[in-house]
Amino acid sequence: MKYIDKYKVFEGEDIIDMSYDDIMGRILHLYSSIPLTKQKSEIVIKKILYPNYPKLGEEVNLTYQTPHDKARFVDYFNSLLKSKDTRGDNFEGFISGLYNGDLSSPYAKYDVIIDDKTWSVKFTDNQSKAPELGSFQKLIKENNLDVYFNLGTDAKSSYGLREIFKGDNIDLKENLWTNVISKDITGGWIIAYPIETKNNLYIRINVIELYTMKELLMNGGTTSPKGGFKSIYSLSINPLFRIFKSDEYSTKSYDIIIPKLTIDDLRKIYINDIERNWSSDVFGRKYSSKIRPDVLRYIKNNSKEIAYKLLKYKDF
Repeated sequence: MKYIDKYKVFEGEDIIDMSYDDIMGRILHLYSSIPLTKQKSEIVIKKILYPNYPKLGEEVNLTYQTPHDKARFVDYFNSLLKSKDTRGDNFEGFISGLYNGDLSSPYAKYDVIIDDKTWSVKFTDNQSKAPELGSFQKLIKENNLDVYFNLGTDAKSSYGLREIFKGDNIDLKENLWTNVISKDITGGWIIAYPIETKNNLYIRINVIELYTMKELLMNGGTTSPKGGFKSIYSLSINPLFRIFKSDEYSTKSYDIIIPKLTIDDLRKIYINDIERNWSSDVFGRKYSSKIRPDVLRYIKNNSKEIAYKLLKYKDF
């Protein structure tokens, strides 16, 4: 949240000739940022979208949000994409909030619940990066399947999930799929990555339902995990998963459109000179800077009615 962190530096400064970051910081100071941590962002995003939650699989255009909420989403994704160490985990909060879902409990085999189905959520740097479904060592050992695995000294001598799903042992693959890979997942996998153009930022969402993923894996759609040949219990799928299609199943893709705001856009969201002077005259300089622009405009546009009610209901 780089913008809000700067706010106190310029709190007493004039708005005239303020930079992009300065104006954004003031807007976020008044409206509050969307937190990055998934437990908090889920709650805030649900409140922003209420009651118009999209359905999983529909394109989502966040540029239709109120001007100040657009600024909040711009700030949120700016921070999310830069926090590589926690990005995947925090993105679960966005998905849960967006679809009015629920985050999983700690140590669950899935990440979110949407429409009573459980989903695993993954976020990668770009569309050419192979998503890792996870490390399944504990479940493999619990099901006494580790006898089929071998940690060798190189890629040729190691034998793990990648090699098994590229192999011909159908029974073993079925066993691993049922008792390990898909355990407790009833919906499937949501795999996302950013796509940036000149005018917009997109988050490409790929929905791989349960039996689509099974078809993909059974047909050898795996690749080396990020840990290399030593990660015999980890499973990564080929980046071409996004265009996977069989006779019955296919990956479903759509976009979440994130707004981009210019400095002129921010100036329209924040108060102009005339509004600032009016607010200062009415409320005093000390308090005028604490009033949200949309609230200030409401008061100005309904001043007669509000003045009447202030006199009528002057006592608490």
